[in-house]
Amino acid sequence: MPPEFCTEKIGGADNPLWVQWGRTADGDMAFNDQDVSLACLDSEFFAGTSSGGENGFAGPVSAFMHFGGLVGLPNGKIEEGPHNAIHSQIGGLMGDPRYAALDPIFWLHHSNIDRLWERWRTMHPDLADPGDVRWRSTVGFDLHGADGEVWRFKPEDLLETALILHGYTYDDMAVSGTVTLGGLDVPEIAPEDATFAGASGAVDIVDGVGGGRLRVGTDDVSLSIIDAPPRVYLNLENIVGAGEDANFQIFARDVSGTGEETMVGQVSMFGLEAASDRKSVHGGAGLNKVIEITPFAQRLNLTSAGETELDVSFRRRERLTEKPEFMKRGGKAKVSIGRISVFYAPGKPA
Repeated sequence: MPPEFCTEKIGGADNPLWVQWGRTADGDMAFNDQDVSLACLDSEFFAGTSSGGENGFAGPVSAFMHFGGLVGLPNGKIEEGPHNAIHSQIGGLMGDPRYAALDPIFWLHHSNIDRLWERWRTMHPDLADPGDVRWRSTVGFDLHGADGEVWRFKPEDLLETALILHGYTYDDMAVSGTVTLGGLDVPEIAPEDATFAGASGAVDIVDGVGGGRLRVGTDDVSLSIIDAPPRVYLNLENIVGAGEDANFQIFARDVSGTGEETMVGQVSMFGLEAASDRKSVHGGAGLNKVIEITPFAQRLNLTSAGETELDVSFRRRERLTEKPEFMKRGGKAKVSIGRISVFYAPGKPA
């Protein structure tokens, strides 16, 4: 974290960028490569699928999702990482979307997410922003300024950074050739071609540790119906809980094979408590996650035609900061996952 955010006083005066939560004295937040990964920029689709496969750069087509929670629909790639991962690893106010904007680092973080979004658009000039009016013009937002004025806007007002309010640009957007954006009538949506291959029952993570077992590639669904080598996706469905907002590393092992444990990804619990609230607009359906585990599929025996018994486990990441007292919950933190599932999708042609 920049040192300007980690000092309580500057020249003897209060530092407005400092808050007592979500800080370490030296700015070390124990970030890892997954927290700051830019793999989301490799996404080939603006919108993802709702079938359990590719989740896209921006996520699947949906109604407005403030805290997630629409049943079966996951976050998009940029939202899960680096957006959610950074929120969770900083912790404090930043660990909960209901309070995160009270921390000044929120605004720097979101400026960077905006920059990465613009970078993705310039990297993929053949893709377009959605043309659907339900996305462009039927959902509105109010932004309250320090002077009390309210700025009302819709997504269609934010398509070009140079035309937003006073206008702004980023200094690292240069790409070769001519870039034309927004020329298509529909978003680039990932194909609904993922095939269900197996699932666990409900899984609990208590005080940062837990896991479950599933069978992948049953008699009804196997790799024989997918062009090999496939893309393989691990889904975490209907995650609910309270008192937990950290990042978790995900491990898997082929029980029937070598039994060697492999770390296959990371998942953030940012927004879990809000998405689990049954009084909320989404009725407490929880979070949904999609993690592509294709690079580990062969090691986990997921590219053979037979059945594989897979153990999936979760371990909470270390965090160096504390929560405010009002955000702490008594007892052990518990996360419940409706099920862990695996989906196959056709791989890219050689």
